Amino acid sequence: MHKDNRLKTKADFNNLYTNSNRLTNNEFILISKPNIGNLSRFGFSIKKKFGNAVNRNKIKRRLKEIIRQTNILDGWDIVFIPKKNINPKNYKQIKTSVNNLLFRAGLLNTKVEI
Repeated sequence: MHKDNRLKTKADFNNLYTNSNRLTNNEFILISKPNIGNLSRFGFSIKKKFGNAVNRNKIKRRLKEIIRQTNILDGWDIVFIPKKNINPKNYKQIKTSVNNLLFRAGLLNTKVEI
């Protein structure tokens, strides 16, 4: 994922947490809000209850790869917050969960380019 596609500052996250759309499933909370740019930006908020830095970064790496492979609409700020039961899940289960949330939020780009 390119640096321009990341939510970096605390102000970015705080802006997103106010007046935004929220969806949940068993594994994640998805928070989304339209932005004024033409790029979608992503953030991941992973608490220390998920273990040491190795475990938290593993979750982030998996989420970044799933986002990289998914065709998402431009112009959105999106944060994924994992829930407690994400640790025993494998990559395929996480990908299904993320795609389910993105579909329910209407953020998947379904246009076919020729």
